[in-house]
Amino acid sequence: MKWITSTTIKQWADTRSAQGLLPELILRLIRATLTNTSNIRFPNGDAVHLTGWDGVVESADAIFNISPGISLWECGVNANPLQKANEDYNKRTKDPLKYDKASATFVFVTPRIWDKATEWVQEKKQSKEWKDIVHICPF
Repeated sequence: MKWITSTTIKQWADTRSAQGLLPELILRLIRATLTNTSNIRFPNGDAVHLTGWDGVVESADAIFNISPGISLWECGVNANPLQKANEDYNKRTKDPLKYDKASATFVFVTPRIWDKATEWVQEKKQSKEWKDIVHICPF
């Protein structure tokens, strides 16, 4: 029995509360999955407007399809995930703040169905700016 479908997630993404809850959802999933993290930061709720990365994870273990090490996360509920992904990727590639791109994985999360996400990742990987690039979205 399916409790949550991609349609349910899409409808939720259209709500105002999704902006603050998406990072919290990701944080809870990571905490439920990983046992060996040295650092995890995902501002959520009213804190989503803080400057910096939407999420930072330092872990000796792999999570989802993300290799061990530092992963730097950007989340967006925008109706156009391609536009949001490009904006976040370009901003963080230009200024990754204090992080070394060559040793960090860039992760983009959207609750939107994004049929070109795999192609986007492959295109961005060709630049070899980051250790790896991953997207997380419902299919």
